[in-house]
Amino acid sequence: MIIHYIFVRSDIPIQSTGILLAQCSHASISSIYKFLNIEETINYLKDIENMRTIVKNVSIVQLILD
Repeated sequence: MIIHYIFVRSDIPIQSTGILLAQCSHASISSIYKFLNIEETINYLKDIENMRTIVKNVSIVQLILD
């Protein structure tokens, strides 16, 4: 099973949940489009009924260290 991870920076103040969700949605769609011809993306899109996405809040420090 392939899992789609979305990392949301917790150190940037966001004015509303709607803005945050829109940004996450745009980034998610953009990344799938960018890597559309990669085998993992093709396999992920084949199994629409069982798609899994995990969303994690991280600070920029965590992103740099990991």
